[in-house]
Amino acid sequence: ISHNENWKVLIIVPTKDLMDQWSISIRKDLLLPLDRPYKIGFLGDGNKQGLHHVDILIGISNSVQNYRTLPKGCKGLIIGDECHHYGTQNSIKMLEKNYTYRLGITAYLERIADNGVEDIIVPYFGSNEFHYGYAEAIDEEVIAPFEITFIIAEMSDSEKAVMEELNTQITKYNRQLIGKYPNLKNAGTDQFWAQINKLAGFDKGARMFRNLIYKRRSDVVKLKSKFIVYSHLVDLLKRSKGAFGFTQISETADEVVRILSAYRIKCQKLDGKTNQKIRKQVMSSFRSHDIDMLVAPKLLDEGIDVPTANLAIITGRNSSMRQTIQRIGRVVRRKDENGKGYIVIIASKDTIEDPNNKDQEAFYEVFNDSQIKINKFQFPSQINEIEEHFKKWEL
Repeated sequence: ISHNENWKVLIIVPTKDLMDQWSISIRKDLLLPLDRPYKIGFLGDGNKQGLHHVDILIGISNSVQNYRTLPKGCKGLIIGDECHHYGTQNSIKMLEKNYTYRLGITAYLERIADNGVEDIIVPYFGSNEFHYGYAEAIDEEVIAPFEITFIIAEMSDSEKAVMEELNTQITKYNRQLIGKYPNLKNAGTDQFWAQINKLAGFDKGARMFRNLIYKRRSDVVKLKSKFIVYSHLVDLLKRSKGAFGFTQISETADEVVRILSAYRIKCQKLDGKTNQKIRKQVMSSFRSHDIDMLVAPKLLDEGIDVPTANLAIITGRNSSMRQTIQRIGRVVRRKDENGKGYIVIIASKDTIEDPNNKDQEAFYEVFNDSQIKINKFQFPSQINEIEEHFKKWEL
């Protein structure tokens, strides 16, 4: 752009919050040459500017896909922020082939339910991947150092019985499907689920398998044994400089608020039903420490500009590695006086949440670094060790 007015830049984002963040960052952090003025425009949320009239256009994806953005005769750079979103057929409309340079940015490139990564995202943005890991980010002081502690909660006898029955049924249907469709056996996670979703359209066994998996995920998320842990985190929350509570569904967010409110922890739930005005008020109260903890089922995962906090409590993890990275990312922003970020992950023992589960390799691949301390405790058998451990945290 700096030497040629025929160069244009399109930045695609999934939300208005990210559009605002990019606008601030470009003006604050990007050292554009001063030999000519640069125009920044917006598309979406009531804005209808285009690259015919500006140099840099920041557009919300569901608006961008309604327009052809790159003017005839121009060359351009397209940046897809949170590019994992753009693996759908609708996204193809906005991924114009005329852009000479293309950059996709994501915390973790995955799509669990389809082949959008392989079929759309990689063919468009290219197969060259550059990874910026936690070790580099900590060394370069881009993020704060942080520590992760797993609390692995023992299920009650009744919970164990329900899980064992579900696991038996899932194993049965899984064997039947692999027997009928041998290509499932060696498929990666994304490919496996893409094939299961296709098979579910005509194969009853595939539908039953998928439904049982969904039920197990839903049941694990709501296991009551996990929430007993919160009564032992009260002191930690009172000492924190702001905390985020992450859950998978609204019902469990309500349970967290109910438990902690009884201990006079000032909590506020935010979800997709919270309107923008109330959301801004809550964020302001959190910044001023009138609220101790924000609790949210997925809303705070990405695309929302959140205040600084140094503690995150994640109740259960699903199979999305990207979601875990994004949630941890909320408390590893650089802090005053070289402060650390602290993450507590409450998981149900012997379930898909358990960090000792064989399906958790991806977690350790991402966080396997000597600078990141990972602790594991059993609950309730190690309750004394857990409380002593948290006392050492310099919140």
